[in-house]
Amino acid sequence: MYKSIRTNHVILFKKLKRYIYTISYLRPHQIYLRPIFKYIKQRVIFLKHPKLASPKRKWNKVLIKKNIYSEGAFTFLNEKHHFNETGWNSNNVSKLWTYNLHYFDYLLLDQDNNFSDLVFLNKWISQNSSSSIGWDSYPTSLRIVNWIKFHLAGNILDRNALDSLYTQANWLSKRVEYHIEGNHLFSNGKALIFSGVFFDSPESRYLKKLGLNIIKSELKKQILKDGGHFELSPMYHSIIVEDILDLIHLGDIYPGSMDDIFLDSLRNTAFKMISWLQVMTHPDGTLSFFNDSSNNISRSFKEILDYASVLNLSLKRNVKNFVELKDSGYNVYESNDYKILIDTANIGADFQPGHGHADTLSFEASVLKRKFIVNLGVSAYQGPRLRLKERGTESHSSIMIDGINSSDVWGEFRVGRRAKVIDKEISVNKEFIKIAASHSGYKCLKGSPIHRRKFYLYEKKFEIIDVLTGSGNHDIKVLFHLHPEIQLIESRKSQITLLHHGLSINFRSNFIEFFSLKEFSYSPEFGLKIPSKSLVLEYNCAFPCEIKSSFSW
Repeated sequence: MYKSIRTNHVILFKKLKRYIYTISYLRPHQIYLRPIFKYIKQRVIFLKHPKLASPKRKWNKVLIKKNIYSEGAFTFLNEKHHFNETGWNSNNVSKLWTYNLHYFDYLLLDQDNNFSDLVFLNKWISQNSSSSIGWDSYPTSLRIVNWIKFHLAGNILDRNALDSLYTQANWLSKRVEYHIEGNHLFSNGKALIFSGVFFDSPESRYLKKLGLNIIKSELKKQILKDGGHFELSPMYHSIIVEDILDLIHLGDIYPGSMDDIFLDSLRNTAFKMISWLQVMTHPDGTLSFFNDSSNNISRSFKEILDYASVLNLSLKRNVKNFVELKDSGYNVYESNDYKILIDTANIGADFQPGHGHADTLSFEASVLKRKFIVNLGVSAYQGPRLRLKERGTESHSSIMIDGINSSDVWGEFRVGRRAKVIDKEISVNKEFIKIAASHSGYKCLKGSPIHRRKFYLYEKKFEIIDVLTGSGNHDIKVLFHLHPEIQLIESRKSQITLLHHGLSINFRSNFIEFFSLKEFSYSPEFGLKIPSKSLVLEYNCAFPCEIKSSFSW
């Protein structure tokens, strides 16, 4: 009985500690606005729309979504559901799937599938009261922008739709997600600018002013000096770049609607962010999977580049073989044979780590322009167990000690204790580039372990040395997640040989006798889980110890 009571006290203490860690990083307004936003609902006041401003040209549909509608069914996140079965607010599909339904991206398709845009649009208006999930601020922001793009592309919104659009914009102005911050707040500001420019009245000018104030403030806060978005997710970075290009495009369509200084700042920011995205994209054109990142949610680097070109934003190709994104914390080396991306970043914006993973000192690598070592990606946002697994250290090419995550990711979008990167070191010579850093994520364990990882990057080889300091015996797990297309050829005492698209790659380690090939799942897109293999070292080791691993061909 006493043992049970003591166990319960330990569990409660750990939970309390986690909550204290989590809350301590929040800004005061994030704490007091959250219950206000959740429990005090603004009443929707239905409004008649004012006159429309006169655009100088049509919206150029540069970025077209792939066909996501067919014969009454929508496909989002690789899940297909018939609208007659889901309606607008089904509990049988994920919240993110439902959000996608309310975004109305499908208005911007080149369609030949008997889909009636205005009929469906007016169905949304008649069937969604303010209690619908579709009135959440984030989907409302995306829907406002998509409806306006649809109209500016040469389609005509009827009076009912324009009234609803104006009502939604005014509703959004009272439901700005200041408590969430990050990409949500940026989307709110963008939608308010679109609304304020699209309509022409004193009230709409207030919407534009509010949106401009948000975006101007968030550009300074969210975009780092090296061009990275502060949530440190390549996917959300790409989403923000598209938002910025959309605002530049809007300014071209409505000359004089936004001041030149602001538009110039958008162009300069877009240039830096596109350069960052180029560095963080694999040679096959897909994203690197650090933090919440997945393909086919945001635009690819090529699509972003094409959009920028249409807006007369030229980008010089990066010709450096080594780039340190100092403010973001990423380091990228690219030779003729391979590209390696190394994460020496903290978890991201301390007050908004919802898309952060316990991936400190993880890395990804492409060899001969194809992915080789990967982080395992994200398949869904809902389900605490799945989120914990996919955000956890074990799903990344890094090291796990005593079965705990390097940062305490929990819930679906929460982080308690965080790994802090220390003692970063970079040196370059004729033979190799050395990148090294330590993190404190395991210092909470008995013996206060510190993980230091050193990368030595040669022309046809990269070597990783993991130095684990502290005291006592600990269970260690070193993980190298292989892309699903990689095959094992041979396993010997001295080395493991892998086949990578016809190329033999040799893996060696001073602890190779403890390595084995384990089954995992790779998620290159939401809703996809592809069986994959991983090289995993599992060993109970007396600290301090040093593990040397290398890949060569």
